[in-house]
Amino acid sequence: MFNISVSQIVLGNGSDEFIENIPRMILEKNDSSLVINPTFFRFSDSVKRAGGIIESINLKEEKSFDIDEDIADEIIQKANSKNIRLLWLCNPNNPTGNIIKKDLIVKILDSVSCPVVMDEVFFEFYDSLNKDSAIHLIKNYDNLIVVRSLSKANGLAGLRVGYAVANQTPK
Repeated sequence: MFNISVSQIVLGNGSDEFIENIPRMILEKNDSSLVINPTFFRFSDSVKRAGGIIESINLKEEKSFDIDEDIADEIIQKANSKNIRLLWLCNPNNPTGNIIKKDLIVKILDSVSCPVVMDEVFFEFYDSLNKDSAIHLIKNYDNLIVVRSLSKANGLAGLRVGYAVANQTPK
């Protein structure tokens, strides 16, 4: 389905394990991480516990909290001008349920050098065939980490199984 190698997949104790540990692996004390609000609160919490600083962009209610072309440009500008070391995106967003269009994801990935964590734990509720998943982009981007879960759409909540996918061979 995704045409990736098993060596590009890491299993974890739910997606929360990755959300908690990625900042610890990437950030040093006082490094900046960019969060697009409103979004899943655990992104900011894990960055703070890792000693990082939160930079944020607030989505606009009058634009239905969408990440549109203007917001994508703002993300790129802030990521590059504020020395952002880790960028968090959530697709579909939690709590709004909004989707980031694939062309905007590609634009962001093409324009920032920092790691981008794409939280797709609710993705199957949007696209059960996963045709628009960012996992399809892994082979083209060394800075993309996609976090998924088997707990939500697959009914395995009691098992707490999550997985992360990333490019195995950085260029």
